[in-house]
Amino acid sequence: MATEQQAVTWLKQHETLVLSLTVVLFLSFVANKSINYFADRDKLQATAAAQVAAEAKTSAEKAAQASALTQAQYQQMVDMLSRQNAVLAQAITSRDSVLGQKVSEVTKPKTPVAVINDLNEAYKGTIGVNVPVTAEGLLAFDPTVVQKFTVTKLERDTFQSDLADETKVATNVQTELDKSNQVSGTLGQQIATLNTQIVADKASCDATVKATKAEARVGKIKWFKWGFVSGLISGLALGHAVGL
Repeated sequence: MATEQQAVTWLKQHETLVLSLTVVLFLSFVANKSINYFADRDKLQATAAAQVAAEAKTSAEKAAQASALTQAQYQQMVDMLSRQNAVLAQAITSRDSVLGQKVSEVTKPKTPVAVINDLNEAYKGTIGVNVPVTAEGLLAFDPTVVQKFTVTKLERDTFQSDLADETKVATNVQTELDKSNQVSGTLGQQIATLNTQIVADKASCDATVKATKAEARVGKIKWFKWGFVSGLISGLALGHAVGL
């Protein structure tokens, strides 16, 4: 009974201390639970943000590969079409030069037979014109007029061939433009995925920092509890030793 009476007396004497200790322990428990909860939450958010960042990086890498492939294909196509256009341009230049030489040749002063031969050659023998004469044995045509017909046929054939080659050049240029639009599209997609990756990386970094700070708070609380308990035990032991 004496021991129980001493305990009751001690509690009465240290009522404030006991109540304060109880409140501190309760608040410490609540704080510990809250801090652990937020630490776990921040850790999950950091993990999710890291996953999003990893997926964004993968998407950016795939977009970069697709863009590089498209650019390589485009450059290869441009090189090929440039060579084709150079050949076509050279053919047009050469053809026009030959036309000039032919026109100079067929417009020279010639005999009627030679003029008719030039005309038949220009039409590739499809008309079979002979030298027409009148009943009096005179020429029935003006040689210079026939020469103009010959020149017209030579120019028409040349210009038709030039037009066909120029059409091919224009088609090649349009093909390059269409492909360049595709390249621009892949570059735009690459830029978009890179921007997404930058945002995701920043979010992951921020989440990691937040989780690290939360984990540090958990560690501080843990050391605080150990220090508090150690101090309490030491204080009680010291107080008991001195008869408090």
